[in-house]
Amino acid sequence: MKIPTPQQRELWAKAVQTPGQLSEEERHLVLGRADRATQVANVFRDIPNREMDLPFEDLMANIRAEAAVQTPYEAAIRDAANRRSDFFAQQQAQKVEETMRKYAEDLKRPCKWVRKLIDPNKPDSEQTLYWSFVVLRDISTITDDTAWERFLQLANKWIDSGLNWVHGGITIRQTKQMIFLNNFFNEKNPEEMRKAFQQHVIPEADLNPRILSNTFLFVTSEVMKAVGDMSNPWIWAYESNFTPSETTQDAVGTDRYNGRLKVNLRSLFTWFYAVRSEKLYTMQQFWEKAQRDPEQAWQVSTHSGVYHYPLVLLEKGTVWPITAYELENEP
Repeated sequence: MKIPTPQQRELWAKAVQTPGQLSEEERHLVLGRADRATQVANVFRDIPNREMDLPFEDLMANIRAEAAVQTPYEAAIRDAANRRSDFFAQQQAQKVEETMRKYAEDLKRPCKWVRKLIDPNKPDSEQTLYWSFVVLRDISTITDDTAWERFLQLANKWIDSGLNWVHGGITIRQTKQMIFLNNFFNEKNPEEMRKAFQQHVIPEADLNPRILSNTFLFVTSEVMKAVGDMSNPWIWAYESNFTPSETTQDAVGTDRYNGRLKVNLRSLFTWFYAVRSEKLYTMQQFWEKAQRDPEQAWQVSTHSGVYHYPLVLLEKGTVWPITAYELENEP
């Protein structure tokens, strides 16, 4: 805090008691202004002649002195500047209020990718816009009906727990489907699986675009064990049009992407379905991100019912906002 000099205090008192006896130079000193020549030379600059960090009593004395020596013209200019400042402040406040109101409204409604799965003309109990993943089974999953039913119950529990965090998730949860092919397949022969998928599913997916045609799921005995383990439930997701020639070495290690990745069940029918339906990224990009996860399973968490944690880290060290929303259909 700066203490004014005795001369300044004496000048302020003189300005209040006998303002008409002040010289022009003294008047400028009271107002904290430079002389007119300097003002003109520095018209576009702030002149740091004002000391605002004064003790309260001295600050008030300074304000009273300024008010006493200001001409009507100078007072009018100051008032106009204050009104202009207030006007801009009001405009800015209105803009912030409108932005916050829109943000609040967006937080109350589902994302656009969710709204595409909801018929606005029907109540929640009568929704018929079914959306699906196609699921294939490995020969190792041939077991008794009780074990298989137990797996389906647990899988649906984890899937629904992810949907419950998304605005509109309870509505679209009723119309989600897992379409199982009747045949059993060998995990060691992915080309046979892709061929069966193309033959039996692509025509149906053409009729219903909400059935993903670029991705299918695969259940193995390892998947059944992971779902029953109750700690990190995941399932295999396969890229339907993948060919071995597309395999490339991962930048972070020696492993290679082979057309499939583990997907956490909580993210399966939320952000994984969303981003695969909009075809924004390759499965290999998801696989590369999954390799940084302790379980090597791709997953993202829902934030505020509308946003998600980063979907893809294209480069090591990349930092994304916690409320990233990279999907094409922004809320």
